[in-house]
Amino acid sequence: MKDTFKAYPNPTEGKLHISLQTEDQVSAYSIRIIGSDGRICYFQEMSSREFQIDMEEVGREGLYYLQLLGPDARIAAVRKIVRK
Repeated sequence: MKDTFKAYPNPTEGKLHISLQTEDQVSAYSIRIIGSDGRICYFQEMSSREFQIDMEEVGREGLYYLQLLGPDARIAAVRKIVRK
């Protein structure tokens, strides 16, 4: 499921754009961002195939793990995200 979603630009200095690349129903997916310390920094159920996250509200500069949760609430895909 490598191409399930795209997250760009990466690294980012502010806004992170998410694009869902699956034909499944959008509302079946959620986005979760985990900090390098294991803390959940962000969670959002998807309501459209395209949206953006303000990484300044998520946390300070550093490494994050963006997880796409699928219809069964399991992790469908993961991307490493660097906030500058």
